[in-house]
Amino acid sequence: MVQQLNNLNPRQIVVPTDDKVVVKQLRHIHQPAKYFGEGPAERRERLARKLVDLTPEERAKIVDSTVDNESNAIEYDNVDEAFYYEGSEVLKRARYKLADFSIQQANYRLDMARIKQLEPATTRLISQQDLIERIRLIDDPETYVDEDTSTTELKTLTSCNFNSDATLMATSCRSGGCKIWSIPDMETHLILKGHRQSANHITFSPKSSTLSPTVANLASCAIDGSVALWNLVDEAPVIMLSEPQSWRVSRVRYHPCGDFLASCCSDKSWRLWDLESQNEILHQEGHSSDVFDIAFHPDGSLAGSAGLDSYARVWDLRTGRAIEFIEGHSGGLRTISFSPNGYHLATAGLDNSVKIWNLRQRKCEYTIPAHLNAVTTVIFEKENGRHLASASFDKTVKFWSTQTWAPIKTLDAYEDKVACIDISADSRYVISCYSKYLKLWTSPSGLTDDQDDDMGLGNSNPVNLKQEVER
Repeated sequence: MVQQLNNLNPRQIVVPTDDKVVVKQLRHIHQPAKYFGEGPAERRERLARKLVDLTPEERAKIVDSTVDNESNAIEYDNVDEAFYYEGSEVLKRARYKLADFSIQQANYRLDMARIKQLEPATTRLISQQDLIERIRLIDDPETYVDEDTSTTELKTLTSCNFNSDATLMATSCRSGGCKIWSIPDMETHLILKGHRQSANHITFSPKSSTLSPTVANLASCAIDGSVALWNLVDEAPVIMLSEPQSWRVSRVRYHPCGDFLASCCSDKSWRLWDLESQNEILHQEGHSSDVFDIAFHPDGSLAGSAGLDSYARVWDLRTGRAIEFIEGHSGGLRTISFSPNGYHLATAGLDNSVKIWNLRQRKCEYTIPAHLNAVTTVIFEKENGRHLASASFDKTVKFWSTQTWAPIKTLDAYEDKVACIDISADSRYVISCYSKYLKLWTSPSGLTDDQDDDMGLGNSNPVNLKQEVER
């Protein structure tokens, strides 16, 4: 019987044509009534795929419970309402932990914002102008080649990422290998071997500068669905969070607290992993196509997912609710980023534009006609969010002012599509990768805003900031 069920084709399953009955059957087998962007035809196909896994007796019971008569037919007028499952006890504890962390981070961010408001407007304007001038002084940097004599396969880099103190940088490659580089000399620190197929993305933990080199400091994912954790000593993974699966994993992102990891999957969902127990604690659906990227709010309270269905969604990690549905792009989304100010969100993708969303006003604040081809990365400057950087398949990297969203600088000294860029946490360096080449650059005076150091805020803590505001 098991063998017969496994060989059954979904097309052989008789599915009702009445969408209301389809909805009732989906709810009967504990499935969401409707996904965003999903039409009646897609809903019938999803029901057929689910019914394949059931026995004939179970399918008969479902049909009996949804007979097409007036007494038993369901009038389901609220199909667009979200459907929530009861979570596990582990997820509940994780949500409490995320809430505690986000409250502390929000207090710190708001205290910083209050102190900034004490500055004269002319001081803030001069600081912004100085930053713009430093960006404009960026020169074309030296180009580094990712060479590995152990293989003759043509390498194509897929991502690059700095650690928290910008002393190391990691890259992933379509050959499946990953590499850690030292900054700023760009010498190979360690070659990581563990993925069998193309490594799509690699990222450092936000706590990497304080962790022991022998524990997991960074994570990577591959096209075969595997997710690996690495230390800074061994070339083999410390642990495989996920072995090869039937879906692809396009991005992995650490939560700001460093205790959780999100992975974006081609099965129209994203997953949240507890790194302490090394278990998947959340499997979040909600898109009608591949989830390509995810970003976390600087406070750690929210997550934003970007899908190839051209939509983005904002999730409250403390409650599990989808609090914002973002639509406006005409093509699939490849990248999403929160601003350090806490209320701006940038999305970009296959329609060549970058859209800036104001989460307070729940609307698109500005659309930047940024590039001539798909945008691969959009990222805010990580300290104050005073500029935005974008990279594209049109072989350029561009910087934009977040005050007016006007262009500041365009770097077009590239010979191929720019796959990824990253800005160091202190904004001293910017790295980009394309083909098998890396470029590390900065301006002669660096890209940092020294105004904070002049005010003595570099090592402040939330308590001291609150006392300063009260004074």
